[in-house]
Amino acid sequence: MFSFATRKLQHKMNIKSFFHLSFATLLLCLTLPVLAVNAVQQMRSNSFTDKLQVVIDMAEHPDFTVFTLSNPVRLVVDIRGKPSPDYQNRLSFRNRGVSLIRTGMRSETEIRIVLDLVKDFHWEAYALAPENGRGHRVVVDVFDYANGRSVSSLTKRPLKTLPPPPVIELTSTVADAPEILTSKNSDNSVATIPALATNRPVTVATSPAAPVKMPDKTEPDKPASVTVASAAPVVKPAATVKTKPAKISSPIPGKTAKISRPTLTDTTAKRPKQEEIIIMIDPGHGGKDSGAIGPRKTKEKHVVLQIAKRLQRKINATPGMRAILTRNSDRYVSLRGRLRLAQKHKPDLFVSIHADAFTNPRAKGSSVFILSNRGASSEAARWLAKRENAVDLKYGVALGDYDKDVSNVLIKMQQDVTIESSSVLARKTLSKLKGIGKVHKRRVERAGFAVLKSPDIPSMLVETAFISNPDEEKKLKSHVYQEKIANAIAKGIKAYFKERLPHHLLLINAP
Repeated sequence: MFSFATRKLQHKMNIKSFFHLSFATLLLCLTLPVLAVNAVQQMRSNSFTDKLQVVIDMAEHPDFTVFTLSNPVRLVVDIRGKPSPDYQNRLSFRNRGVSLIRTGMRSETEIRIVLDLVKDFHWEAYALAPENGRGHRVVVDVFDYANGRSVSSLTKRPLKTLPPPPVIELTSTVADAPEILTSKNSDNSVATIPALATNRPVTVATSPAAPVKMPDKTEPDKPASVTVASAAPVVKPAATVKTKPAKISSPIPGKTAKISRPTLTDTTAKRPKQEEIIIMIDPGHGGKDSGAIGPRKTKEKHVVLQIAKRLQRKINATPGMRAILTRNSDRYVSLRGRLRLAQKHKPDLFVSIHADAFTNPRAKGSSVFILSNRGASSEAARWLAKRENAVDLKYGVALGDYDKDVSNVLIKMQQDVTIESSSVLARKTLSKLKGIGKVHKRRVERAGFAVLKSPDIPSMLVETAFISNPDEEKKLKSHVYQEKIANAIAKGIKAYFKERLPHHLLLINAP
């Protein structure tokens, strides 16, 4: 009897477990497509006789938006996706009609590329399907007419009408961004042309208004394409513009394309003031916490403050950048206090400066660390992180509560964007440090430093040298060496921002 009841109960439990497992599996299958984000594998640029071509290699079919901004003239490309683990940025920063190319994360799942144009050049943007061993690509062509050609001459090439093209959407927006051409549906103004199945890529261009046509002969480095052209609406400052739904003629017999535009109002809004790039510099230790002490009694807290102040002066001397110190005197700031300062000032970077010691007095050279909660990358990294994180406990701060808070921060910190940005920053800084002397490790190290655990701020910790090494202790006291270290870190920071402008600057004047 007992055995039968037990088997019956076990049978019910098995059925219940199977139901829960099936439901969980179904839920996972339904959510996977939503969670999936396209991967940006590489950004590169090619120079041709009449244009600069920017190519973004994607893992899957791209979802992107292209539009222009004025004063100064900029071409903006927003791509839904995240950098892949082996992502490479090979964009040229100065070429032909493009004076600068900036990239950054507009959101957790969207990358923004901004091309600063010398003047209002003609451009085209389109997606390419995989072919000849190459995957999905987004291509942007900026044409150079310095050789005497003009935009008008481009439109005079022989044209012929195409059969029905793929679905194309044209979105119109406010004056500062007169055209948005998007590869996805929009609730704003949309022009839709019925489509037939075709594998031809779609080209979106800012030429004067014209029917949907294409050249008889395409260029060798540009795919056969459908061109949608639209004249930018003229909006005068200090005026309110209202538009009514309009019709445009279709080149396709028997088909009609309609375009509706939203009412444009409040065009007198002032442009935002140019913002600064803010770097928070954190001189380690301070006050009652001396940090490491060298064989000649040199205290870490003093030398890192001197280096941090030198770095601050170099950053502040750079137009558009400003540095803030977590401490500017010999005072104690808890690890939690340093994180609170970072959250208060919302810097674009957090750089912690240290000159730590190791059990082996022969250890020497600079190192650069970023956060890792998956284990330290070396025994030295593990030892240093343990030592630094024990500071608050030593001086009476309740690390039990702190660790609980940090556990939540770590989850957020795993966002690929912040970790990957920290890695780029650290690699560039380490490269500059290699130019002034020996480095302890030739790669960026990872460890669980509590001071790096701000969830949304790219951060790195620079070990300027090992103060436990007598030779390096002497160098750390030298103003010449301090200047070299500060200069190398400043160069690494500037190199990082040349490639990755903060998203709040990328979004200035953007919709």
